[in-house]
Amino acid sequence: FDYFKSSSAFLEDVKPAYLIQTDRIYGANVGMPAGNKGKVFLSGGSIRLKNLYYQTRDFSSEDLADETMFTGLTGSLNFERNTLNRKMYANKGTFFRITGRIVAGEEETKPGTTGIFTDTITDKHEWFQLRMIYNNNFKSLGPFTFGLYTDMFLSSQPFFANYTATILSTQGFEPIAHSKTIFLEKYKANNYIGMGLNTIFKLRSNLELRLEGYLFQPFQEIIQTPTLEAKYETAFASRSGIASFAGIFHSPVGPVSVSVNYYENRDNQFSVLFHFGYIIFNRRALD
Repeated sequence: FDYFKSSSAFLEDVKPAYLIQTDRIYGANVGMPAGNKGKVFLSGGSIRLKNLYYQTRDFSSEDLADETMFTGLTGSLNFERNTLNRKMYANKGTFFRITGRIVAGEEETKPGTTGIFTDTITDKHEWFQLRMIYNNNFKSLGPFTFGLYTDMFLSSQPFFANYTATILSTQGFEPIAHSKTIFLEKYKANNYIGMGLNTIFKLRSNLELRLEGYLFQPFQEIIQTPTLEAKYETAFASRSGIASFAGIFHSPVGPVSVSVNYYENRDNQFSVLFHFGYIIFNRRALD
């Protein structure tokens, strides 16, 4: 995930943060059906997460990036049930997934030239995390369909060597298509709940307008100290909104969409995204 080179959406930040993430897992899944639409499965493997980043946006071509490597093992127990009618922009059906995961490994952070510390930091980390996602598109009322989306994440993950490494390693709230393609620093936390509603207006069977609104509530926001380390803010001290208005055409080879997106807690709050085709990614190692 190269957030620096891929920052090309209209009305984007003039100089985005330099962040490159490499996310690898080598493992296996074994599971069984749970009814006609569900499955239960165990997942386990070896993970290798590498992050390259500057700890400030005021960097030059002569600066060296910090590097944080996390290697270890992970295992999870998952239940998933999916009756959505589309991979993206579904307007019928439900999706439910709950995942319990354990993680154990070692962090190695090599400092660059934009931080404070000059020594390589190594530390062992172990934690447990639980995530639940629920998406329900309710029965249509004429041309209108109303939906509910909930994402709850709980984790005992400790802080990494600095604030940026900590934020890069934790889970983010990404309820709309555009949010999956950018780095949203203020929408990531170790423990949070995100909820929202969407309204879909069907113009034709393959043409619709979609209005979405969400609220992200971290239990304790992760903030940066003067020494560039991470610490928790006061519980429930802040929250952030996300909104999107999109027009979508479902073509035979994938969706065509143009959207205006709003992020309350971001330097550049508005963006415009046009895409033809699916915005989908493999699940991350710790998702």
